[in-house]
Amino acid sequence: MKYLNKIIFINSADKSIKYAEVNLDGNVHFIGTQGVGKSTLLRAILFFYNADKQKLGIPREKKTFDEYYFPFQNSYIVYEVQTENELFCVLAFKSQGRVAFRFFDSAYDKNSFY
Repeated sequence: MKYLNKIIFINSADKSIKYAEVNLDGNVHFIGTQGVGKSTLLRAILFFYNADKQKLGIPREKKTFDEYYFPFQNSYIVYEVQTENELFCVLAFKSQGRVAFRFFDSAYDKNSFY
């Protein structure tokens, strides 16, 4: 069975997240006051499973998914996936104005990005 184990934001989410790791390896409950990032995290997770930027619930008058999550050349979202036997990562970043992906056959390592 495969499941999303961890999500990492690097220089992401409209310039507000320099670095954040969220473990999703069990039951997760999101609570918090308005503006702390619950919807930001949920939309990034939904994008991982759906990859349809039009169905993320982002109002048209707000920034697009690409503009919001990848404001810089060095903006990334790393999705760490657990399989039965190993971990691998999916790196999302903006290239030529569009989201691009790279796959790494290893667990996430912060030292690879800093």
